[in-house]
Amino acid sequence: MAAPGGAPGAPVPQQPVVDDNKLAQCIERAILYTIDTTDFDINGHAAVNDFLVTALGVAKVEMDIQTADVPVLNPVTREPIFDPESGEPVMQSVVVDRTLDLRHYAWSQFRWEPQQHWSQVSWVGFDHWMTKQEIEDQFKVDLSASGTSTNDNDGGRYAEGKPQANKYREQFKVTEVWDKATRKRIFVTQAHDDTLEETDDPLGLKDFFPCPKPMMLNLKPDDLVPKPDYTYCESLFVSCNRIANRITALM
Repeated sequence: MAAPGGAPGAPVPQQPVVDDNKLAQCIERAILYTIDTTDFDINGHAAVNDFLVTALGVAKVEMDIQTADVPVLNPVTREPIFDPESGEPVMQSVVVDRTLDLRHYAWSQFRWEPQQHWSQVSWVGFDHWMTKQEIEDQFKVDLSASGTSTNDNDGGRYAEGKPQANKYREQFKVTEVWDKATRKRIFVTQAHDDTLEETDDPLGLKDFFPCPKPMMLNLKPDDLVPKPDYTYCESLFVSCNRIANRITALM
């Protein structure tokens, strides 16, 4: 029998046999390896806890890339190539390891473009809290030129919504913006007049964003703003507390 559209007498190609048990076993082993070698479980639980309390839970995929300097080899002799002036081997930076990790971001550290539906959102942002020294070392900028405060007691000039860590060290808010329109990752902060860093898409994901659609609760049909369950019964809780306090006072 000939294959559809093929020459008469041509053999029919055999369809590959899919073993569901092996596929399930591979997936199970991948999940177990991820849980054992990363903080996937901890970050996943933290995102769910945020969702239950604040109606917004989000986790972000991050890639940790490790590089090393190795000598450039001659493609024919496979021997190192030496710099004729210094006599030292010519070095190049190569990637030796890539690790994907899931990191939870608190609901207050996540931002997105105001839209009616998630499919219309063109950018998302993640807030990082970094010291002046960390910012200057990572992004190679001088915050002093922007008039940034260096007093460790004030928590930084731009520290609205600062975490508890600011009680013992100065930190500044750095927002990591993922812009789907340009497929760029941009770091910005109010402590610096210009962008700190702008790079092309580092992950190459189909949907670009480094996070799935956030877990959101009680959304309106025309607004992408989550609302926790507590807001619907807050007045009842306040009344119960007031009555309970009165009963306690009478007793």
